[in-house]
Amino acid sequence: MSTSFKRALEATNDFAFDLLERYSDKNLSIVVFGSLAKGIWRKTSDVDIIILSNDCSFSRNVVVHDGLRFEVYRMPARIFLSPFYGEEENLFFDMFRLQVLRTGRILLDQDGSLSQLCDKLRKQKIPRSYSEAALKRALNQISIAEKNLYRGNLADAELKLRDCSMNIARALLLNMNEPEINTPKLLTPHLREKIPDFFGFLREIYGLSDVGRSDTERVIEDSLELLRNIRYKFRRDLRAKNIIEKAKTEILNAIDCLEIGDYDSAMLQIDFSQSIIKKNLIIKGTRLNFTLPSRFPF
Repeated sequence: MSTSFKRALEATNDFAFDLLERYSDKNLSIVVFGSLAKGIWRKTSDVDIIILSNDCSFSRNVVVHDGLRFEVYRMPARIFLSPFYGEEENLFFDMFRLQVLRTGRILLDQDGSLSQLCDKLRKQKIPRSYSEAALKRALNQISIAEKNLYRGNLADAELKLRDCSMNIARALLLNMNEPEINTPKLLTPHLREKIPDFFGFLREIYGLSDVGRSDTERVIEDSLELLRNIRYKFRRDLRAKNIIEKAKTEILNAIDCLEIGDYDSAMLQIDFSQSIIKKNLIIKGTRLNFTLPSRFPF
């Protein structure tokens, strides 16, 4: 066990103990998930923790503890542990829950209900309705791409085709009982291993064939600079602050991918980060520079 990994585990246990002292709920549950729980934590990784309680509301914030960056989610236990109904509007939230429950490491489970649910879900196949929901999204996006193409909006058509290809990838992985589909950092390694032919197609659509380390580093640096400018522009907007923080988290995930030489995942993470800004903030006077190269012969 590396020193940095051991230190991260010790800091996480200390952090969880501090949380326990602050909560009075006897049914409190704490789960660590993500890189640390999987044993692939690196120096640039966040520590992801979820707190389940009967007397808390939804929240997500970043806390620095003992020099480590903790991404802390708080959720009502009754909602997080509710059944999986396969509803389209809950696709990403349900897959987030499922990946936490399947791969997370339980630090505290006072009534034992969380452990029982984890054991059950590790054996249970993902309902088909979720892959159908992802495919429905893909079909809708390709329809919008066609309309943009006919109107001569080539850039918008290409962006929709990229979104479409990503949702097809999600549908394929869900059909293979893989819930880690929400972000490129999670999705790409599974796609590369399980469906290499489609992964090659996805790389072509995103123009990743000739991308190397220097390209990836440049795009990451440009994206960080862009985010700093946006943060300054929206410095008095509390809603924008949360969106910008989420976009920054995805850039940090890109840096994490860069560290292990996974340039495909890093570049897709940057695209994902920029899409969060573009879809949630109306920015006047600031050009959102999507720097991934185009390969479409329009």
